Amino acid sequence: MTDFNERMEDCREELNRQIVLYNQAQSKLEEAEQKHDQYLSELKSYDASIAILQALAGSLQNNVKDKIISIVQKALDATFPGVYFDIEFVTRRDKTECDLICTDADGNRQDILTGCGGGLKQIVSFALRVAVWSLDKEASPVILLDEPMTFVSEGMRQMGADLLTTLSEDLGIHFIVVSHTQEVIAAGTCIYKVTQDSKGVSHAKLIS
Repeated sequence: MTDFNERMEDCREELNRQIVLYNQAQSKLEEAEQKHDQYLSELKSYDASIAILQALAGSLQNNVKDKIISIVQKALDATFPGVYFDIEFVTRRDKTECDLICTDADGNRQDILTGCGGGLKQIVSFALRVAVWSLDKEASPVILLDEPMTFVSEGMRQMGADLLTTLSEDLGIHFIVVSHTQEVIAAGTCIYKVTQDSKGVSHAKLIS
């Protein structure tokens, strides 16, 4: 009888121990479920935040795109009438990149970096510099240009020079230009002639 009672007592102790363990496990399960629900709620909040950020990024991207296209197209209209500029955003290697495309009046598309001639590429490059400058309100209103019309055909150089004047007036930019192109030189408001003497020393003389 004594052995039986001892065994019963051992069973009660083991049962009580198992009940304690069960209650502890139940408490941990409830805590885990609460954290799970909290994580789900936070995840929904994060998803909503990401959606908002993506919408804002898309809107900003389009605004920047439109402004850049507007300035570059103005440059093309003055120098290469009938050529249209566009920026196309594409995803490559999980990164967003942009292709710079020119389309002629016949609908032929060319990548500016690989398929366009020197003159067109030079004008677009120049216009992109101006466009990027215009996006930075804290940037210095001075842009240095080295022979900006070198590859522009002779018949369009005057339009290119006029473009410099127009962009300077419209955007408040001061262009400092190094050029041998007479049309560009004539468009300057302050002209210096730079010469080298026999010793290779450069001299600048104000001529206008």
